[in-house]
Parts: sequence; C-alpha cells; structure tokens
Amino acid sequence: MKTKKLSHPARQVATRTQQERCCAVAKNLLRHLGLKPELIDVFSKKQKQFLFGIIFDYPVIRAEKEKSIPRHFLDNIRRQLIEYMKVRYFDDPADTITYIDLATCGMGFIMAFWDYESKFQWVAATPAQLEAARQIKEKIGDIEAYYHEKGFARVFSMLYYLTRCYSQVNFRNYGFKYTWEASGIAAMRMKIELTSQDCVTKMFTHNGVKRRAFRLPFTDNSVYEPGWATVRRKRIFPRAKENEVLNIYIQSHVLHRYKERVDIFEATDRNFFLQSSLTLRQKVVVSDRQTFLECSVDSCPIGYFTFFVSGDDIVLKTFIPLLGEGTPESRKLHEMLPLEKDDIKYLGMDKLSFFADIDFEQIPSLKQALIDSGIWKVKEMIDGAFVKAYSIDMNKTMFVKKYFDKIMESFPQMPESELESESLF
Repeated sequence: MKTKKLSHPARQVATRTQQERCCAVAKNLLRHLGLKPELIDVFSKKQKQFLFGIIFDYPVIRAEKEKSIPRHFLDNIRRQLIEYMKVRYFDDPADTITYIDLATCGMGFIMAFWDYESKFQWVAATPAQLEAARQIKEKIGDIEAYYHEKGFARVFSMLYYLTRCYSQVNFRNYGFKYTWEASGIAAMRMKIELTSQDCVTKMFTHNGVKRRAFRLPFTDNSVYEPGWATVRRKRIFPRAKENEVLNIYIQSHVLHRYKERVDIFEATDRNFFLQSSLTLRQKVVVSDRQTFLECSVDSCPIGYFTFFVSGDDIVLKTFIPLLGEGTPESRKLHEMLPLEKDDIKYLGMDKLSFFADIDFEQIPSLKQALIDSGIWKVKEMIDGAFVKAYSIDMNKTMFVKKYFDKIMESFPQMPESELESESLF
C-alpha cells in the first residue's frame, strides 16, 4: 500500500505523567531491541523531554464514506480493535509493550530518532550521549517500517478479520485503509478508514436452470489493493495458461447450506471462514475425478464447495460437509462403516454441532473410524476453537449409539478364526 513519506509531527510539551509513561515504554522498547533499559539514563533532562515529548493520540477508526457502514458494525469494530490493542503485546510479551503503548508512547520515542543528528537537542550532547543515540537508531533500523507491517502487522490482521466478519457476500463487503495523520496541531495518530463495496450479481444458466450469483470481492486491506477474488484456471484445468483466471461467483443456495451445516460458529465467524477459504487460504481438492474448493477453519477442512465453470467464471453451487457424498474423507469412512447418505443426515453427522454434542468415548468404534478417515481433526478443532458455548448431549449420544450399534449388527464381521490365523503372519 502506497503512503506518503512521513514528516516530523508538530510537538507540544507533554505532561509529567505522559513523559513518565513514555519513559517506561521506551525502556521496554530498548529491551525489545536488545539494548539495556539503563541506556536512557545517559541522556540529559532536556534530551529526555525531547525523546518523550512527541505525543501520539489513540487511533481513530471511522467510515471512509458517511453512512456506508451500519453504526453498530462500526462501533463493534472500533471497540474490538481497541480492546485487542490494549491487551495484545507487540512481539515478545516479556517486553510488556501493548499495541496501544506502541501506537502512542512508543511511536513518539521511535520518531525522535528520525534524523536525530541534525536536531538542535544533540548539539551540546556528550560523546557518550551521541553514541547511545547512534546505537538506538541503528537497532531501530528503518523507522518508517514501524508505522506499517513491522510495527502493526497483527493489528492489521485483526482488522482484516473484523471487517470480513461483518461482510456479507450477498449484500455488502467491508475493508480498510490506514495512514498516519496530524491530530490537530500537536500530535499524530493512526487513522483507519473502513471501506465498503456493494455486492455485484450475474445471471447464470446451468442444466437448464437460470440462477443469480454474487461475485466475491477482495476488499481493501493493509497489503492488497481492492479487486475481485479469482481462481487460477490452471488449478481446475491443468492445460490452461498460467495467467488465466476464473472469477468467483456464489449462488444463494451455497450460503443457505453453509449456514445450515456450519452451525456451531457465530454468523460473523462464518462470514470470515467463507471469505478466507476462497481467497487467502484457497485450496483446490480433487477426489475421484471430482474437483472441490475447500472450506477450512485454521487449516482444518470443514467441508467443500462444488462448482461449475461458465466462460471466465467459476460458480459455486452448494456446500457439502466432510461427510458429504464424494468427499475424500467420506469415501474413507464408508470403507470402514456401513453408513449411507440417509444415515448421515438422520444422525445429524452432516453438521458441525454433531462433533460437539456427542460423547465419542461411548462409541469407540465410531471415534476410531473418524480418526482413521481424517475427520477427527474437526472435533479437535472445535474443542480448541472459540465457538458458541456447548456441552455434550447425552440423550443425543445414546440415540446415536443405539442407532450405530443396530446398523453395525448387519455389517459383515471377519470370523474370529480368520483373525487368529492372520495374526500368525
């Protein structure tokens, strides 16, 4: 993202409390840089007033265009981002520098070393003071980089997550831009502007049926310019040219099935997982001549999108869970268990809530089959993820156990005599 070269901010005299706070943050920054915090003590009182006197205000978060984002969306994003910056540490938690510390006191201290040799504060500096300043500037390195990814990469990742949480493919999608601006005449601050992009639709005819689909955008963020989500054509058709791409469109049916089956997550998280799976974490999976686009949560597959290709567009038709017909995982599971499509749906195994509701210790053969087929990682992901509050449903567990025991009775088992003979070799 292109930004204008930063100029030295206007200055005002910081209060004693502000200077004390900035001094504490500066010592932590020195520790982060691999220097001794006591290096600060080398400087004179006047020099410290300069080092700790550049004031940076709290970040401002607002809509780029008035009324383009619902007020409660904007308030929630603003509140959650500021809370994140207050409790999350920049780099090593042992240095105890929160992102709010960095954005206010820390950036002022770093900025003080921009072209420090030409500043009048250093004219009367002793050799020891100049050497200390040189060491700090050398460790800081590219000062401007701290204003961007080097200093706030995780904050921008959080902002990416939040804006996608409130984005809806079939309505409006949100992104963000950021810069640093003068705050009044006395300070600087991080400015974040939330952008919006209304959905774009297109009609497609497939198997004689005409349906509308929504184009998937790639909205503003700290790294990429806004555009549209695509899939390299070569990933679908191996003989295609390297530079050819397919535009991603999503039918409403996909969104309904996705919501129905990914039922354990909040709507905001579902929005994020859908968009990240089709953009930053995009993965094409081929299973028995059928091709899918994978949907994942933290690199754990939770289902697949089926699609058809029309000209330069790839149109998502529906969402199927891991246990859906034709998926790599379901093929492996069906080799081990006599479960049919109707059984899966009747037991609720096509929904993520199944993995939260069932006590699998009561059904060890099912648990082992899920492990061997690669589906058990969904259970592990749910146990480790921040999802809706849930608890094991023993009534549902016993219902599944009885049903499972019944169908297993008709599943052909290898005679014990054959098992014994096999164990001899």
